[in-house]
Amino acid sequence: MRNFFTLLFVTAILVLGACNSETCSSDNPVFTSNTPESEAYKAELARLLREKGPNSMTYRIGGYAERSGQEYLQVNVQGPDLCAIAEMSVSDWQKMPKVRENKGIGYRGARLAGLQFDIASDSAGTRFVFRDLDRIVD
Repeated sequence: MRNFFTLLFVTAILVLGACNSETCSSDNPVFTSNTPESEAYKAELARLLREKGPNSMTYRIGGYAERSGQEYLQVNVQGPDLCAIAEMSVSDWQKMPKVRENKGIGYRGARLAGLQFDIASDSAGTRFVFRDLDRIVD
């Protein structure tokens, strides 16, 4: 009987953990054949975000990156027929200092509630720029 309750408890923990981690995949050829830092990928993601509306998406922390002195928050973007990664440049980390301090480790998969960002497109390319955040939901 004790083994039954142990098995039931472990199963419940695994099921609850699986419910919290959402996975997605994309069949968009631009996303599958380019990296998130490439201009083609960023331009396609910007187009789709404008088309579908950024508020219809769910945003989760995917990681942290640093290149050429610029810090980026890697954000998993999920929505209707969309699964992609936005690398958002962040200059003000006040809303998420621990994410920066830990370089995203321990925060992967956490939802970014009330995420606000700008999409900048000019001769330098397409950029996603972090603006504000209500809270991180773990």
